Amino acid sequence: MWKTIIKKNIYITKIPDSVSISVLNHSGPMVEGTQYQLQCDIQNIAPLQNLVVKWYKGNEPLDNVTYSTVSKTPVDVSDTLMISLRRDDDGAQYRCRAELDLGPEGPQPHPTVTSEPLNITVHYAPEFLPGNDTVEVSAGSDVSLNCSAEGNPSPELKWTNNTAEGNANETTVGRLRTLNISRVTANATYNCTVTNRLGSITKQIHVLVDVPPQQQPKMFSTAPSTPGTMTTLPATAKPKVVTFPLELNPPRVVVRYGDSVSGNCSTSSTDHDGMGWEDTFGGTSFEQDVNIVTWTVDNLTDWTIEPTCYIILIDSKQPSKVLPVILYNTPDSVSISVLRHSGPMVEGTQYQLQCDIQNIAPLQNLVVKWYKGNEPLDNVTYSTVSKTPVNVSDTLMISPSRDDDVDLDLGPEGPQPHPTVT
Repeated sequence: MWKTIIKKNIYITKIPDSVSISVLNHSGPMVEGTQYQLQCDIQNIAPLQNLVVKWYKGNEPLDNVTYSTVSKTPVDVSDTLMISLRRDDDGAQYRCRAELDLGPEGPQPHPTVTSEPLNITVHYAPEFLPGNDTVEVSAGSDVSLNCSAEGNPSPELKWTNNTAEGNANETTVGRLRTLNISRVTANATYNCTVTNRLGSITKQIHVLVDVPPQQQPKMFSTAPSTPGTMTTLPATAKPKVVTFPLELNPPRVVVRYGDSVSGNCSTSSTDHDGMGWEDTFGGTSFEQDVNIVTWTVDNLTDWTIEPTCYIILIDSKQPSKVLPVILYNTPDSVSISVLRHSGPMVEGTQYQLQCDIQNIAPLQNLVVKWYKGNEPLDNVTYSTVSKTPVNVSDTLMISPSRDDDVDLDLGPEGPQPHPTVT
């Protein structure tokens, strides 16, 4: 007599003891435009081949990761997700969820454990809110100038002007900072500067006074706000957008953090009153009767620097040109480790290597190169723009025994060969 033996697959499942989410190699507020790596740690789960890791921002699904490695016994698992933050992400909550999909024979809905939410705080440089750049008033009347900006941390605001005429006082309501000026009799330019630790920006607000024709024209400034220097133009002149004969040499500079740097600005125009550089470091006073001016900084440490060359033409036009500056910093350290594992590895098992790069800038020029011995394995480039130094972690799924290499490709103006740390 024949006997039929039917084997039935029996799965013993183990939901995880815990699921937690964290930010790798970072603590505290995050910076807009910077990439960060989130890690989801799942403790003591089985079977691994039925695990699905799901990522969320709020209620928005971001990614699903399935596992093909077979493991019937409970294991610890770590999954990672790269995120790039915008200012709109301030206050967002990220979560990860471990789900066991055991097929139609398994429990419905699937056994699930979700992490506690990770609250995100995003810091970003100041940005002006919309407002008028020119205000027209009658001679002798009062005027209020509004300047408002947003940033995180909240930026500090400062008013400066080129004339002491009139009585001025400031009032603040929320993000709106108002400068109240009484008895204005002459055209003037007021500078509104907002600053936090991530940057400083300035905009000019022009007050144009309607002077009766029989009165002698007053003067007002259209020169950039270099401390202690001002150039005046007739009161009837208004700033205009014009084409201009300015040439920068070099057209772009690349400099290591803390090194010296310089650039020249020249003009072929013979119809101008003078030229100058405006900047927080290396700015020059307005120089008359010259065709070239030099911007120089002995020890450059300002990550957001934007030196601007300007020229005052005899027809009252004031063109300007910004010299692009790339300030770079090679990483303080580069290290490699195995995530969630120590000791010998097992053939046929996948492991995740992590390359930790500390304090590098600019991020958009970073290339991470992976090697096994001298054999290249992978190149990772970054498109997220970050001028200030950041910490970066890159991962690679491997068979054992690999090294890593970091390369800063700063273009033809940068150092050759590229700055590298292994």
